[in-house]
Amino acid sequence: MFFTREKGKQYELQGYLRRICDLTSPNLPRMDEDRDHDRQNRTIPVLLTPWDQGMPVVGETTTALTRDISDSGLSLTMAQPCHVEEVVVGFWLPDVQGYEPWFFQGCVRHNVAIGGWFWALGIEAKQLLAVSAIPELELLLPMVKRLLPSQGAKLNSPTAPAGR
Repeated sequence: MFFTREKGKQYELQGYLRRICDLTSPNLPRMDEDRDHDRQNRTIPVLLTPWDQGMPVVGETTTALTRDISDSGLSLTMAQPCHVEEVVVGFWLPDVQGYEPWFFQGCVRHNVAIGGWFWALGIEAKQLLAVSAIPELELLLPMVKRLLPSQGAKLNSPTAPAGR
């Protein structure tokens, strides 16, 4: 009987979690918008820097998490609203990119409060920026490096194999 009661609680919990997934799926098209590109769910830490008159405003750099990415832009989840129209987004995925971070310049298309002191920021990507062409981007390199997981974080992960 104990086994059956525990199974019932597990199924009830699964039902609630499934409802959350179904209600919040970012890839379901909204009825009031038509998208030109498919979006892919990806959660990646990124740098977000205001872009003003062709230059990054390094002193106002913050971090955010991607929510989804398409061929033409991305959506971020942030802990504060964005107050600028143009931004630079910095990525560093060493398994894919090697030893160079990527920086994209883009335009803010929406900035919506989603509750719990979080905002969804939609960005249309305009161009890939080269550090060699914009020396001020070098100031972002130490910050973008902190996006990489530390070796200790990998070792202490609850899913990491024991003893490694």
